Amino acid sequence: MATAGPPGCADVPAVVMAAADAGSCCEITHYVAEFVEKEFGNDPKSLKKLLQITEELALYKRNLEEQVLTVSSEVPKKIENAFKNAENSKRLLSDLLEKNATLSKSISSHLETAQPWMEELKVSIGQIEEIERHLWYLKWISQIEELSDCIQQHLMTNSVSDAANTLVSMAELDIKLQESSCTHLLNFIRSTVKFWHKILKDRLTNDFEEVLKQLHWPLIGPPQSQILAVASAANSAELNNNLETLFIQLLKLQMSDELVTKRKQLPEKYEVPASLPIAIPVQLMLLPLQKRFKYHFSGNRQTNTLNKV
Repeated sequence: MATAGPPGCADVPAVVMAAADAGSCCEITHYVAEFVEKEFGNDPKSLKKLLQITEELALYKRNLEEQVLTVSSEVPKKIENAFKNAENSKRLLSDLLEKNATLSKSISSHLETAQPWMEELKVSIGQIEEIERHLWYLKWISQIEELSDCIQQHLMTNSVSDAANTLVSMAELDIKLQESSCTHLLNFIRSTVKFWHKILKDRLTNDFEEVLKQLHWPLIGPPQSQILAVASAANSAELNNNLETLFIQLLKLQMSDELVTKRKQLPEKYEVPASLPIAIPVQLMLLPLQKRFKYHFSGNRQTNTLNKV
């Protein structure tokens, strides 16, 4: 806390501070001499200020002493308060550490007590998961058998279109289950798809080939003769409707056909890019043309030669 010098004696604090900073007896004497010379000089009348200067220095001294006493009394209190705060913080920290140790010990004891229960719970969870897998397995088996029963009932009522739609659902389920690791389940659904696919394909193939036969397929000859052949067929409108219906039903078997039929692959040396499989009804319509081609160009007769192609 700074204290102003005595009134009318502004140089007194400066002299005192300078003397204090000087640190040697000679320098203090020098500063005091300069102060006396400045205040009194050689004029005897200036000695009248001696009493005033003495009083001002005494007042300044008392102010300094009061400041020293004030600081001396406040600093110990601050130190004492800081010490008390430190003690309180230390005590609080000690309490927290003790509570932490007690809580940690309680948790360790609880975990140790609960460990056998956790092991039993883990076993129970494993059993539940195993039962759930069995339930899912039975669910898939039940769904496959349900679809199989539906196909059988549709065939018994001659609802071939509905049977083909149900086979599509079964083929989609087959594709969905391919990510499963249950090999017996995969074999079961694949064999079931293959079983009904063969029955439906054979039945639809016979009906489709019969309609093609009645329509005089393949149409060979001049365009006019082809039109006359189709127009002369009895019930040509009904045959066309049957052809369209059977064509659509055979297309529904395409998905299951790709699942159960192993596609032929050419040797790698030919480097032929993979192509999409030919639709089943289109394959059936190509069969008569293949037979005629083989008969005319691949037979044993001398006139049969591929050069005619």
